[in-house]
Amino acid sequence: MKRTFKSTMKIVRLSFFLTFVILTMYSILYYASSDFPKFFVQNLEESRKEVIERNYLLLTEGCKVPRYDPFDPTVIKYYSERSGDIPCKGKKYLDVDDNHVILLSDEFKKDFENETIACVYKPIIRNPKNSTSRADNKVEYGDEGELKIGELLPSEFVNVVCKVHDKVVYEDFLAATPLKAGVEKRCEEKWSKQNISNKLNIIVIGIDSISKLNFERHFKLTAEYLRKNLSTFEFHGYMKVADNTFPNVTPLLTGHFIEHYYTASNQDRYFDDLDFIWKNFSSLGYRTLFAEDAPVMATYNYVKKGFQYPPTDYFFRPFTLAVEDGPWWKRSKRDCFQAKPEIRALFDYLRSFLSTMKNRPFFAFTWAARLTHGDLNKAGLADKPSFELLRDINEMGLLNTSMLIFMSDHGIRFGGIRKTYIGKIEERMPFLFLSFPRWFLKTYPKVAKYLEINQKRLTTPFDVHETLVDVYQIISGKLDYSSTPYGKSLFREIPLKRNCKTAYILPHWCVCHEYRKMFSIDTLSIRAADSLLEKVNNLTHPYRNVCAFLKIDKVLDVRASLPITAMLKLDELKHSGENSVVYGEKANLYVELLVTVKANPGGAEFESTIRSFRDRFEALDVSRINKYGNQGDCVNDSELHKYCYCS
Repeated sequence: MKRTFKSTMKIVRLSFFLTFVILTMYSILYYASSDFPKFFVQNLEESRKEVIERNYLLLTEGCKVPRYDPFDPTVIKYYSERSGDIPCKGKKYLDVDDNHVILLSDEFKKDFENETIACVYKPIIRNPKNSTSRADNKVEYGDEGELKIGELLPSEFVNVVCKVHDKVVYEDFLAATPLKAGVEKRCEEKWSKQNISNKLNIIVIGIDSISKLNFERHFKLTAEYLRKNLSTFEFHGYMKVADNTFPNVTPLLTGHFIEHYYTASNQDRYFDDLDFIWKNFSSLGYRTLFAEDAPVMATYNYVKKGFQYPPTDYFFRPFTLAVEDGPWWKRSKRDCFQAKPEIRALFDYLRSFLSTMKNRPFFAFTWAARLTHGDLNKAGLADKPSFELLRDINEMGLLNTSMLIFMSDHGIRFGGIRKTYIGKIEERMPFLFLSFPRWFLKTYPKVAKYLEINQKRLTTPFDVHETLVDVYQIISGKLDYSSTPYGKSLFREIPLKRNCKTAYILPHWCVCHEYRKMFSIDTLSIRAADSLLEKVNNLTHPYRNVCAFLKIDKVLDVRASLPITAMLKLDELKHSGENSVVYGEKANLYVELLVTVKANPGGAEFESTIRSFRDRFEALDVSRINKYGNQGDCVNDSELHKYCYCS
């Protein structure tokens, strides 16, 4: 009996074992023939990809840029929170709404209960005699007239003086954007000759010296609104192509390097004949606007002659010149027009223009410079005005008919943060957002697809220009625009293989490869630093009678990197006017050094990319990374200003 029971148990156990084996084999065979392993491996690969992408801002075959923390310990000591309204002082009794003069009654009554205000105005006129010596730097005043509250501002720009009981109690400068008979006639004639069913307006809002990282630090309201309330494309691999505003904005507006127009031999020129993209839109019947604040540092005026004639239909410069030409502005706090922040005055001018145009086609280019140009943390004071402007544009319904470009030109170029590695990286990477109406993206689904893809590709101002060219061609049907070779429209896929060379970014501005820190007392470091100062001294040599010979005070930082593979091809990119010059039969292996030095006299701090070959050093572009104020005023050359110390 026991033997029979044992035998039975063996048979049962064996049956269970065989059943388990069969089920296991069946499961293996089933899942092997199904998508389960693919799903499992795919999940692992996706998880790995997500981890890698979290660590990289840009991760393509041609360009890798690590994702840096905006509050990294190496830069946090340079950050201080600034937000809210700019603290201006002064009175604000008058303003302009829908081109009409309005009295801010509550403000006036605080000071003058039951009193009457009487105001006179003088029109501000842009250089009526068209002097060839100061065509873009002079304004005059027209005849005085009575300013009537509630009526249209009698001139585009005016100076106002108000009295109560014959006592001057208020002065102000007011701007409006009235329809202009000549402009309307021209635009209507041109528009009537077009066959455009869906126009697309262009709104460009630029804010100077804001890197992508500093945008994250300071533009909290604006960033949230762009990402949550607007359908925007954010370009994470956007890099500058030159040093400051002038040579970065020009490629965006014209498609050319600045050397195509402006060289050492023709620095006494006007810029009227540049191939500004707004001219193409104007030829279709678009109204155009160009508005900057800070006239002394305006893009085409800083140590330059500017324009002989107004470059656009609406041009803000005469207003800003008038404001700064007198004691009224000197009595204002920094960054203020008495009670109104300067950046708000600029943005209000754009608001006025957009309101005036309503259903008329337009191209508006606005650039705010003074507030953020030289101070890392004043970016926080530009956040609220920017957010409110974008909100108002959206609530006006203009994003249903307009392409919006919200951008900067480069990061902060001066100050302590530029001595850090992250500071060097972010100075080369400004922010860029684009927005398009939903109907446009629905009509052109491939455009929407490529815009989405290109957010994580290497891009430049040249690409923004080519995108504007595409917009012009789409709405006009005209394909005769001669593109330049430097950019690729964001309406087409940017190749994964694109690198700094193929994007026409010179090595000094390229951040597609990482550097490793070296000892500053290393022989290689010292020789590289010497080559940097040698280049600076060579640049100022023609002015040695006024510019001091500079010597190294201290080697501040040296970092080394082998160039990425694409940089070692047989040709080398240089710019001579518009030419890509090919030289040499073989590209020698070299080490790239990012070198920062302090020089004396003057304490200038310079940074340059130095190529170290076996037997020589080659300094490429040189940046001045601390403020130079009037140190170089003895030379009338906008480029040499930053290198010269007047002795």
